[in-house]
Amino acid sequence: MTERAYRLIIGLSLLGILYLNSRPAMYVLIALMVTEAITNWRIPLLVSRLRYGMVEASLQASSEHTCDYRFSFEAERALRLVFSGVLFVTYVMFGQQLWLFPWFAGFALAVAGLSGICPCCYSWKNWDSNHRIELPRSVHRGKSITLHTLQY
Repeated sequence: MTERAYRLIIGLSLLGILYLNSRPAMYVLIALMVTEAITNWRIPLLVSRLRYGMVEASLQASSEHTCDYRFSFEAERALRLVFSGVLFVTYVMFGQQLWLFPWFAGFALAVAGLSGICPCCYSWKNWDSNHRIELPRSVHRGKSITLHTLQY
């Protein structure tokens, strides 16, 4: 299972939970995302290890860069922590006032799962010194797109 498929599943299940207005299911979803963020035992990684064994995990570990980072904290872990925090604040604490944010988060995760592009993370990950965002080749056919509106 890939992270992309997992985002699609979580996004669609979040939209289903919101449509059915099931508070216990939302609590389970938030608890699942917090547990994944704290332990870093992500469901796609566990499913891949069950399907392919430790070979897949060792290939991923050998291809990663070994750099000196201050914190060992992955972006997928941060995504789960941020989304669970947003869902907790906007659905559990201020559900009547901020009802739009969980719907937005569900649609954002579902579209990120369908398209493979997370608009929040993708632009910052591929931002270079020339103020360009490199999109996948299928989107722009190999040409880079310069965003003049985002320049300082």
